[in-house]
Amino acid sequence: MGLTIIPFMEIQSFAAKLIGVAIVVLSLLLYTGGTMELLNCIMMCICSFMVMDSMELGGNFSALLPVIDLCVDKVSAILSVPEIDIDGEDIRPQCFDFKVEYIDLACEEKQASMM
Repeated sequence: MGLTIIPFMEIQSFAAKLIGVAIVVLSLLLYTGGTMELLNCIMMCICSFMVMDSMELGGNFSALLPVIDLCVDKVSAILSVPEIDIDGEDIRPQCFDFKVEYIDLACEEKQASMM
């Protein structure tokens, strides 16, 4: 799941940086054209990167929402498991069968596998 989100996070990060650069270029063009004061141009350049950095962080955290949702589902499944018997009542299992699919034994340099 996490690997499918990575390309979108990279595209979002690139777009945020590109918008920041575009705002700086536009501010400089407006300053050189005489329609914006120098102080406003400097503040726009500084604020554009601050705002775009915050938006990039927000985008990265929003991409984690599916992972958080999956974790919450797993925790809910764990919490829905019935409690064990803490009163000490005699509980007998309904089935005594078990199945072994693969056993791997090793003793010093010798190793044996059973199926």
